[in-house]
Amino acid sequence: MKKALKFFVLPMLMICSLFTLVACGGNTTPDGISLHSEFKTEYYLGETLDTAGGILDYTKDGQTTHVAITPLMVSSFSTETVGTREMVVTYTDVTIEKTYTLLVSYTVTEDPNKLVDGIVIRTAFKTDYYIGESLDITGGMLNYTKEGVTTPVAIEESMISGFATDVTGAREMVISYGDYTITVSYSVRDTIFELNTAYRSTDLVSNTGNDGQSENYLYVWFVGDNTMAMQWSVEVPEAIGQGSIAVENRRSYTSKIVDGRLVVETEAQYGGKYVITKITSDGFELAMVMVNPDTQEVGETFATYTMVKIK
Repeated sequence: MKKALKFFVLPMLMICSLFTLVACGGNTTPDGISLHSEFKTEYYLGETLDTAGGILDYTKDGQTTHVAITPLMVSSFSTETVGTREMVVTYTDVTIEKTYTLLVSYTVTEDPNKLVDGIVIRTAFKTDYYIGESLDITGGMLNYTKEGVTTPVAIEESMISGFATDVTGAREMVISYGDYTITVSYSVRDTIFELNTAYRSTDLVSNTGNDGQSENYLYVWFVGDNTMAMQWSVEVPEAIGQGSIAVENRRSYTSKIVDGRLVVETEAQYGGKYVITKITSDGFELAMVMVNPDTQEVGETFATYTMVKIK
Protein backbone atom coordinates (compact mmCIF):
# COMPACT_ATOMS: atom_id res chain seq x y z
CA MET A 1 0.00 0.00 0.00
CA LYS A 2 2.83 2.40 0.86
CA LYS A 3 4.47 1.67 -2.50
CA ALA A 4 1.30 2.47 -4.40
CA LEU A 5 0.89 5.71 -2.47
CA LYS A 6 4.45 6.71 -3.34
CA PHE A 7 3.85 6.30 -7.07
CA PHE A 8 0.62 8.35 -6.74
CA VAL A 9 2.14 11.27 -4.82
CA LEU A 10 5.18 11.81 -7.06
CA PRO A 11 3.21 12.40 -10.31
CA MET A 12 0.89 14.77 -8.45
CA LEU A 13 3.85 16.82 -7.22
CA MET A 14 5.25 17.01 -10.73
CA ILE A 15 1.91 18.17 -12.10
CA CYS A 16 1.58 20.82 -9.38
CA SER A 17 5.13 22.05 -10.05
CA LEU A 18 4.48 22.29 -13.78
CA PHE A 19 1.23 24.18 -13.15
CA THR A 20 3.06 26.63 -10.88
CA LEU A 21 5.73 27.35 -13.51
CA VAL A 22 3.15 27.96 -16.23
CA ALA A 23 1.12 30.23 -13.98
CA CYS A 24 4.16 32.28 -13.00
CA GLY A 25 5.36 32.60 -16.59
CA GLY A 26 2.01 34.00 -17.69
CA ASN A 27 2.25 36.97 -15.29
CA THR A 28 5.71 38.21 -16.36
CA THR A 29 5.82 42.02 -16.47
CA PRO A 30 7.03 43.36 -19.86
CA ASP A 31 10.32 45.25 -20.02
CA GLY A 32 10.03 49.02 -19.59
CA ILE A 33 9.59 51.81 -17.07
CA SER A 34 6.65 53.04 -15.01
CA LEU A 35 6.21 55.62 -12.29
CA HIS A 36 6.71 54.10 -8.82
CA SER A 37 6.71 57.31 -6.73
CA GLU A 38 5.41 60.64 -7.99
CA PHE A 39 7.33 63.90 -7.85
CA LYS A 40 6.28 67.53 -8.10
CA THR A 41 3.92 68.16 -11.04
CA GLU A 42 2.30 71.47 -10.04
CA TYR A 43 4.40 74.58 -10.63
CA TYR A 44 4.15 78.34 -10.62
CA LEU A 45 5.50 80.50 -13.42
CA GLY A 46 9.28 80.60 -13.37
CA GLU A 47 9.72 77.67 -10.97
CA THR A 48 12.48 75.15 -11.62
CA LEU A 49 12.02 71.42 -12.02
CA ASP A 50 11.88 69.42 -8.78
CA THR A 51 12.26 65.64 -9.08
CA ALA A 52 12.73 64.97 -5.34
CA GLY A 53 11.07 61.71 -4.34
CA GLY A 54 10.48 60.61 -7.91
CA ILE A 55 11.23 56.93 -8.50
CA LEU A 56 10.83 54.72 -11.57
CA ASP A 57 10.10 51.02 -11.69
CA TYR A 58 12.47 49.55 -14.29
CA THR A 59 11.60 46.02 -15.38
CA LYS A 60 13.96 43.79 -17.35
CA ASP A 61 13.58 40.04 -17.90
CA GLY A 62 10.88 39.89 -15.24
CA GLN A 63 13.00 41.61 -12.58
CA THR A 64 11.98 45.08 -11.33
CA THR A 65 14.37 47.58 -9.76
CA HIS A 66 13.88 51.12 -8.48
CA VAL A 67 15.59 54.06 -10.23
CA ALA A 68 15.67 57.56 -8.73
CA ILE A 69 14.52 60.24 -11.19
CA THR A 70 17.01 63.09 -11.66
CA PRO A 71 16.60 66.40 -13.55
CA LEU A 72 19.02 65.13 -16.22
CA MET A 73 16.49 62.43 -17.11
CA VAL A 74 13.73 65.00 -17.83
CA SER A 75 13.16 66.95 -21.07
CA SER A 76 10.38 69.15 -22.56
CA PHE A 77 9.87 70.90 -19.21
CA SER A 78 9.17 74.64 -19.13
CA THR A 79 7.42 77.03 -16.74
CA GLU A 80 7.58 80.09 -18.99
CA THR A 81 3.84 79.99 -19.80
CA VAL A 82 0.68 79.00 -17.97
CA GLY A 83 -0.97 75.72 -18.97
CA THR A 84 -1.02 71.93 -18.78
CA ARG A 85 1.57 70.01 -20.76
CA GLU A 86 3.78 66.91 -20.63
CA MET A 87 7.43 66.39 -19.72
CA VAL A 88 9.42 63.38 -20.93
CA VAL A 89 11.27 61.11 -18.48
CA THR A 90 13.99 59.06 -20.18
CA TYR A 91 15.95 56.11 -18.78
CA THR A 92 18.74 54.31 -20.62
CA ASP A 93 20.05 50.89 -19.61
CA VAL A 94 23.68 51.24 -20.66
CA THR A 95 24.27 47.51 -20.27
CA ILE A 96 21.97 46.75 -23.21
CA GLU A 97 22.04 50.24 -24.79
CA LYS A 98 18.25 50.52 -24.74
CA THR A 99 16.27 53.65 -23.92
CA TYR A 100 12.78 53.92 -22.47
CA THR A 101 10.58 57.04 -22.16
CA LEU A 102 7.59 57.98 -20.05
CA LEU A 103 5.27 61.00 -20.36
CA VAL A 104 4.35 62.82 -17.14
CA SER A 105 1.67 65.54 -17.13
CA TYR A 106 2.27 68.77 -15.20
CA THR A 107 0.59 72.16 -14.78
CA VAL A 108 1.90 75.72 -14.57
CA THR A 109 -0.09 78.52 -12.93
CA GLU A 110 0.52 82.01 -11.63
CA ASP A 111 1.50 82.22 -7.98
CA PRO A 112 -1.03 84.63 -6.42
CA ASN A 113 1.25 85.24 -3.44
CA LYS A 114 4.55 85.71 -5.23
CA LEU A 115 4.90 87.98 -8.22
CA VAL A 116 8.45 87.92 -9.53
CA ASP A 117 9.70 90.92 -11.48
CA GLY A 118 9.99 90.10 -15.18
CA ILE A 119 7.94 89.22 -18.24
CA VAL A 120 5.97 86.14 -19.23
CA ILE A 121 3.66 85.35 -22.13
CA ARG A 122 0.10 86.29 -21.22
CA THR A 123 -1.53 85.53 -24.59
CA ALA A 124 0.26 83.38 -27.17
CA PHE A 125 0.71 84.40 -30.81
CA LYS A 126 1.52 82.55 -34.02
CA THR A 127 4.51 80.18 -33.71
CA ASP A 128 3.98 77.87 -36.73
CA TYR A 129 5.32 79.34 -39.97
CA TYR A 130 6.06 78.40 -43.56
CA ILE A 131 9.38 79.25 -45.17
CA GLY A 132 9.47 82.89 -46.18
CA GLU A 133 6.43 83.82 -44.08
CA SER A 134 6.46 87.08 -42.14
CA LEU A 135 6.21 87.42 -38.37
CA ASP A 136 2.63 87.53 -37.06
CA ILE A 137 2.22 88.73 -33.47
CA THR A 138 -1.54 89.31 -33.67
CA GLY A 139 -3.07 88.95 -30.21
CA GLY A 140 0.30 88.50 -28.49
CA MET A 141 0.45 89.91 -24.95
CA LEU A 142 2.99 89.96 -22.11
CA ASN A 143 2.55 90.14 -18.37
CA TYR A 144 5.10 92.67 -17.10
CA THR A 145 5.65 92.53 -13.34
CA LYS A 146 7.53 95.22 -11.43
CA GLU A 147 7.62 95.49 -7.62
CA GLY A 148 4.61 93.22 -7.22
CA VAL A 149 2.45 95.01 -9.79
CA THR A 150 1.59 93.19 -13.04
CA THR A 151 0.67 95.08 -16.20
CA PRO A 152 -0.48 93.55 -19.53
CA VAL A 153 1.66 94.74 -22.45
CA ALA A 154 0.93 94.22 -26.17
CA ILE A 155 3.81 92.57 -28.01
CA GLU A 156 5.26 94.71 -30.81
CA GLU A 157 7.62 93.74 -33.63
CA SER A 158 10.27 96.09 -32.24
CA MET A 159 10.48 93.88 -29.13
CA ILE A 160 11.41 90.78 -31.14
CA SER A 161 14.83 89.68 -32.38
CA GLY A 162 16.19 86.45 -33.81
CA PHE A 163 13.12 85.72 -35.95
CA ALA A 164 13.73 84.35 -39.47
CA THR A 165 11.95 81.96 -41.81
CA ASP A 166 14.67 81.53 -44.42
CA VAL A 167 15.42 77.95 -43.32
CA THR A 168 13.23 75.17 -41.95
CA GLY A 169 13.29 73.65 -38.49
CA ALA A 170 12.68 74.43 -34.81
CA ARG A 171 13.95 77.87 -33.82
CA GLU A 172 13.75 80.51 -31.09
CA MET A 173 12.98 84.22 -31.11
CA VAL A 174 13.76 86.63 -28.27
CA ILE A 175 11.24 89.08 -26.79
CA SER A 176 12.67 92.04 -24.87
CA TYR A 177 10.80 94.53 -22.71
CA GLY A 178 12.45 96.88 -20.26
CA ASP A 179 15.33 95.05 -18.61
CA TYR A 180 13.89 91.58 -19.26
CA THR A 181 14.00 89.04 -22.05
CA ILE A 182 12.33 85.68 -22.71
CA THR A 183 12.69 83.17 -25.54
CA VAL A 184 9.76 81.78 -27.53
CA SER A 185 10.07 78.63 -29.63
CA TYR A 186 8.65 78.53 -33.16
CA SER A 187 8.83 76.21 -36.16
CA VAL A 188 9.35 76.77 -39.90
CA ARG A 189 8.01 74.36 -42.51
CA ASP A 190 9.17 74.20 -46.10
CA THR A 191 5.96 74.89 -48.03
CA ILE A 192 2.26 75.62 -47.82
CA PHE A 193 1.52 73.03 -50.46
CA GLU A 194 -0.07 69.75 -49.43
CA LEU A 195 -0.53 67.21 -52.21
CA ASN A 196 -4.09 67.08 -53.55
CA THR A 197 -5.24 69.78 -51.18
CA ALA A 198 -7.48 72.11 -53.14
CA TYR A 199 -7.90 75.86 -52.87
CA ARG A 200 -10.74 77.90 -54.37
CA SER A 201 -11.14 81.59 -55.09
CA THR A 202 -13.47 83.27 -52.63
CA ASP A 203 -15.46 84.91 -55.44
CA LEU A 204 -16.89 83.89 -58.78
CA VAL A 205 -14.80 85.33 -61.61
CA SER A 206 -15.82 86.17 -65.15
CA ASN A 207 -13.66 84.32 -67.66
CA THR A 208 -13.80 83.39 -71.33
CA GLY A 209 -13.72 79.74 -72.32
CA ASN A 210 -14.80 77.49 -75.18
CA ASP A 211 -18.42 78.13 -74.24
CA GLY A 212 -18.03 81.90 -74.18
CA GLN A 213 -18.16 84.23 -71.19
CA SER A 214 -19.11 82.60 -67.88
CA GLU A 215 -18.87 82.98 -64.09
CA ASN A 216 -16.60 80.39 -62.43
CA TYR A 217 -14.43 79.80 -59.42
CA LEU A 218 -10.71 79.32 -59.87
CA TYR A 219 -9.48 76.05 -58.34
CA VAL A 220 -5.81 75.37 -57.59
CA TRP A 221 -4.29 72.18 -56.19
CA PHE A 222 -0.84 70.62 -56.07
CA VAL A 223 -0.06 67.27 -57.67
CA GLY A 224 3.66 66.80 -56.91
CA ASP A 225 6.90 67.27 -58.84
CA ASN A 226 6.53 71.05 -58.62
CA THR A 227 3.28 70.85 -60.53
CA MET A 228 0.24 72.98 -59.82
CA ALA A 229 -3.15 72.12 -61.35
CA MET A 230 -5.57 74.94 -62.15
CA GLN A 231 -9.13 74.78 -63.38
CA TRP A 232 -12.05 77.16 -63.82
CA SER A 233 -15.29 75.59 -62.65
CA VAL A 234 -18.53 76.32 -60.78
CA GLU A 235 -18.29 73.01 -58.88
CA VAL A 236 -15.34 71.22 -57.30
CA PRO A 237 -13.48 69.45 -60.16
CA GLU A 238 -13.63 65.66 -60.05
CA ALA A 239 -9.93 65.53 -60.94
CA ILE A 240 -8.87 66.75 -57.47
CA GLY A 241 -7.09 63.91 -55.71
CA GLN A 242 -7.22 61.55 -58.69
CA GLY A 243 -3.83 62.30 -60.25
CA SER A 244 -5.12 62.28 -63.83
CA ILE A 245 -4.94 65.98 -64.63
CA ALA A 246 -5.45 67.21 -68.17
CA VAL A 247 -2.31 68.68 -69.73
CA GLU A 248 -3.95 72.05 -70.30
CA ASN A 249 -4.68 72.33 -66.57
CA ARG A 250 -1.10 71.69 -65.42
CA ARG A 251 1.40 74.42 -64.57
CA SER A 252 4.96 73.84 -63.38
CA TYR A 253 5.93 76.21 -60.58
CA THR A 254 9.10 77.35 -58.86
CA SER A 255 9.48 78.61 -55.31
CA LYS A 256 12.03 81.16 -54.18
CA ILE A 257 12.67 83.68 -51.43
CA VAL A 258 12.35 87.33 -52.51
CA ASP A 259 12.90 90.08 -49.93
CA GLY A 260 12.50 87.58 -47.11
CA ARG A 261 9.22 86.05 -48.28
CA LEU A 262 8.12 83.06 -50.30
CA VAL A 263 7.22 83.78 -53.92
CA VAL A 264 5.82 81.06 -56.15
CA GLU A 265 5.72 81.59 -59.89
CA THR A 266 4.04 79.47 -62.54
CA GLU A 267 3.49 80.06 -66.23
CA ALA A 268 0.03 81.28 -67.22
CA GLN A 269 -1.63 81.29 -70.59
CA TYR A 270 -1.52 84.34 -72.81
CA GLY A 271 1.98 85.43 -71.82
CA GLY A 272 1.52 85.88 -68.09
CA LYS A 273 2.58 84.40 -64.78
CA TYR A 274 0.64 83.36 -61.71
CA VAL A 275 2.46 84.55 -58.58
CA ILE A 276 1.60 83.61 -54.99
CA THR A 277 2.19 86.94 -53.30
CA LYS A 278 0.95 86.31 -49.77
CA ILE A 279 0.31 83.36 -47.46
CA THR A 280 -2.75 83.55 -45.22
CA SER A 281 -3.97 81.37 -42.34
CA ASP A 282 -6.20 79.28 -44.60
CA GLY A 283 -4.71 79.75 -48.06
CA PHE A 284 -2.89 82.36 -50.12
CA GLU A 285 -3.27 85.29 -52.51
CA LEU A 286 -2.66 84.59 -56.18
CA ALA A 287 -1.91 87.34 -58.69
CA MET A 288 -1.80 87.09 -62.46
CA VAL A 289 0.83 89.44 -63.88
CA MET A 290 1.58 90.17 -67.51
CA VAL A 291 5.04 89.39 -68.88
CA ASN A 292 6.57 90.86 -72.03
CA PRO A 293 7.22 87.81 -74.26
CA ASP A 294 10.32 89.43 -75.78
CA THR A 295 12.04 90.98 -72.76
CA GLN A 296 10.41 88.83 -70.04
CA GLU A 297 9.84 92.06 -68.14
CA VAL A 298 7.04 91.78 -65.59
CA GLY A 299 4.28 94.28 -66.19
CA GLU A 300 1.04 95.20 -64.48
CA THR A 301 -1.05 92.87 -62.34
CA PHE A 302 -3.98 91.66 -64.42
CA ALA A 303 -6.01 90.03 -61.64
CA THR A 304 -5.74 89.01 -57.97
CA TYR A 305 -7.49 86.05 -56.37
CA THR A 306 -7.90 85.19 -52.69
CA MET A 307 -7.60 81.40 -52.42
CA VAL A 308 -8.91 79.39 -49.44
CA LYS A 309 -8.49 75.69 -48.62
CA ILE A 310 -11.55 73.54 -49.32
CA LYS A 311 -10.33 69.88 -49.08
